[in-house]
Amino acid sequence: PGEFVFKKGSLTHAVEQGSWVLLEDINNASFELITALLSLFEKRLLYIPQRGQYIQAHDNFQLFASITLHKQVSHKTESTILLEKYFTKILLPQICSCQLSQIISKKYPNLNHYLPKILQVAHHFIPDLHHHTIENDENEKQLLKYHDTNSRMLCTRDILKWCARLDQLVH
Repeated sequence: PGEFVFKKGSLTHAVEQGSWVLLEDINNASFELITALLSLFEKRLLYIPQRGQYIQAHDNFQLFASITLHKQVSHKTESTILLEKYFTKILLPQICSCQLSQIISKKYPNLNHYLPKILQVAHHFIPDLHHHTIENDENEKQLLKYHDTNSRMLCTRDILKWCARLDQLVH
């Protein structure tokens, strides 16, 4: 019969080697990961339940995390509330469409021809991207009506990931 063999993941390697880790949307992390992070923050020990052992974090190990928040939908979970005291909060405002346009055109020059359509899609899915008007507020209400509270709304990072995929297709 087969057997389960423990294989170190990215977090375990980073803890051992002293790398930096970015956990995006930590508010969507599993309870198991949150539990492992708590012992890492409190004692600089990563608990590996499959092996019943702790790994001491390298002195240079650093952990960064992001939480995507929107005015309309709160994504704070009990798990992220537990973690709040271990992080320094830095709130970044949503960039405007002209800034997004500059980022895309410099990072993905092959997409300049498609930039107007990309920005049109971004405006549709990222409510805070443009200046608010009464019409835009109505559009936001329509988007939120279809928003599943178990998922997150799109953000600039999603548009940039989409651009990276488009850039590969255009090549």
